[in-house]
Order: sequence, then structure tokens, then C-alpha cells
Amino acid sequence: MDTKLLIDTLLEKEEMTRYRLAKRLGIHESLLSRAYNGNSDPGFNEVSRWLSGLGYSMLIVADDPTPLEDASAFDVNRFGRELAKCEQEACGYLKVHRMLKQVLEGFSQGDSPPQVYYYPESICDVRWRSFYAATIAYLYKMAGRRTPRFAGVTANKLEAAWCPIDKLGKSHTEFEETFLSYNVLLPKGELAWI
Repeated sequence: MDTKLLIDTLLEKEEMTRYRLAKRLGIHESLLSRAYNGNSDPGFNEVSRWLSGLGYSMLIVADDPTPLEDASAFDVNRFGRELAKCEQEACGYLKVHRMLKQVLEGFSQGDSPPQVYYYPESICDVRWRSFYAATIAYLYKMAGRRTPRFAGVTANKLEAAWCPIDKLGKSHTEFEETFLSYNVLLPKGELAWI
């Protein structure tokens, strides 16, 4: 969330100074200034409370307006090819999450493991390569099978822990074990929501 932009918008809409805005929100001006300058990051609930105090509400919309495709048309191989594009397009996690959702919706626990023709080594960005290998391993785990050698941890594990979701890597969230073995910090909740 861009807190600076939000505060600027409120200041413009309400036609007031930061001092007056802080008073209307019932917070200290220093707290508002720290949030404005990026020195603190108020949580979603706090910002939502600020907005409701002024008669506004938060609306969450997808950055990527592309409609979800049929899950059966989005298999693990296409997911890998799309992840390979991420390094050129600097795609955000929202897009990756939507693709992962489609892959997992088309696969149920106990299904046969997917046929993988697009291998992790085809992805140059080591982070997305590890993410893709971990996704393959996760699907094989759901199928009750061992991870194929080409997606194994030894060849695809990141040197340092990495979280594809901004500002989440240092949280106390419980991470999914398969992804964690690749040093990819993916919260269990992300997969539970799918």
C-alpha cells in the first residue's frame, strides 16, 4: 500500500494540513509524518480505521484486470513458461499467485503427478526457478510421489531465503515446508486460500 499517496489524496480531498488530518484521525502528527515519509508502515486495519473515521472505505481491486482463464488450460508447464517471462516483465506476486491458483485448482490431492515438459533450468532468474521447482515438488507431494530429479532441491535451492511477497519475509508466518526446503518463503495461508 502506498501510504504517502493515500495521505496526499486525503489531504487534497479534505483540503487540510497534515496536522489537521492527524487531529481528525485521532493520531499524533508524528505518526502520520512517519507513515508519510516511509519510516513506519501502518497495517491494513489501522489505515482502514483511519479511512472509516473520515467517512471513506477501502476497496481492493486487482492490478491485473486479465480475467482468469480456464484452470484446465493452465498447466504446470505453462506456469513455468510464464514465470520465465517474469524476469523481463518484472511481474508482481499478484500475477504469479493468480497463475499458481489456476495450476492448483486444476489439480487435486491424490491425482497423478503432472506431466512436466518445461523444466526449472529453463528459467534464468534463480528465484523464480526455485519457486517453479518447489511448485512441481508440491504437486508431486500432493500426488503422493517423490519429486522428480530435475526439480530436486539440490539443483534448485536458493542460497538465501527469499519471499516473493513484499514485506512478508521477516514476519512470523508459518511457511509451507516444501517451498521452505527450496528457501522460498511461501505462507501456508497462500496455499490454503487457493
